[in-house]
Amino acid sequence: MKYLTAIAVLLLAISTAWAKDGASTYKSKCAGCHGAQGEGKTGPKLAGTSLSEDDIVKVLTAGGLS
Repeated sequence: MKYLTAIAVLLLAISTAWAKDGASTYKSKCAGCHGAQGEGKTGPKLAGTSLSEDDIVKVLTAGGLS
């Protein structure tokens, strides 16, 4: 039972740390297009642009071209 409790506490600590990282990642990579609260503000137009397929993948996966 002690091991089960220790595992549960460890999993909770890991999930809490991930949530903090997730919030900062969203703020820096996603909020520019999706809004601070996910309200879906207008983002960059990707279809029909001169961006290469690789550049579009970078925008979608990294939140920008940098």
